[in-house]
Amino acid sequence: QQLCTNSPPVKMAMAGADLTLTWPLASAGYELQSRTNLFLGTWENVTSPLPQMSNGLWQVTLPHPPSASVFYRLAR
Repeated sequence: QQLCTNSPPVKMAMAGADLTLTWPLASAGYELQSRTNLFLGTWENVTSPLPQMSNGLWQVTLPHPPSASVFYRLAR
């Protein structure tokens, strides 16, 4: 499969207290980033856990914080 240069779509799924984010395998080179405020602050790379390949997708499963809002994005 050829690498894609378009911004990848991100899918989210909740299972219990875990949030799983997936995006196409062809979108290599993107970093998952997070922050707690959409207007203030700096986007931080999510360094743990690292994305894994599963069923033709990149996948990261994160514990969802119960008391804080967290926003995620993919960036190069």
